[in-house]
Amino acid sequence: MNQLVQTHRETMKEAELLSGVAEDITERDQLLDELVELLDDAKQEQECKKQNEQKKRERIEAASLVARRVAMERLEQSSAADARLLEVFQSGQFAAAQGTEPESVE
Repeated sequence: MNQLVQTHRETMKEAELLSGVAEDITERDQLLDELVELLDDAKQEQECKKQNEQKKRERIEAASLVARRVAMERLEQSSAADARLLEVFQSGQFAAAQGTEPESVE
């Protein structure tokens, strides 16, 4: 079938180059024209589907990158807050604020 379609495409290109020449169009030619058109439409639809899937993957990947970046920033902020709290606790300021003696941390 591919050979038949390829031959018909070549014949159509040759016919386009001829100017002013009347052609006899047979039922076979009409059917092949329709087949070529259907194949081209299917190929174009498949390419559009691939492009849409690629765009969807890219959007998902971009959203994942943003989510990771936000998570890392929150982790850094949380770690910094934990470090400050540990400093306060170890320095005895927390115990002084509570009115108790600081315990030794070993």
